[in-house]
Amino acid sequence: RVKSTGLPAAYDMLFSIIFAIFFLIATLAWAPTLRWYTPIMIGVLRFAVKLILVIGSELEDPFGDDVTDLPMQKFCLAIETQIEAI
Repeated sequence: RVKSTGLPAAYDMLFSIIFAIFFLIATLAWAPTLRWYTPIMIGVLRFAVKLILVIGSELEDPFGDDVTDLPMQKFCLAIETQIEAI
């Protein structure tokens, strides 16, 4: 039951909206200090945050049949082989 529950897709959208607002405000707040480096800094930080969100979404369900999921059949076969060897 826990495996099939997952997080709603609305959470990903909520985090995207919150971070978009944050980076918009951060751009205005950091512009006087960073000057022309502001777009570079915002771009790097936004990329890092987006990367963390995407990785989190991919790791949310590690027991499925997707390419990024854990190879459970292989693990179970290795454990079964080791138990039979004992």
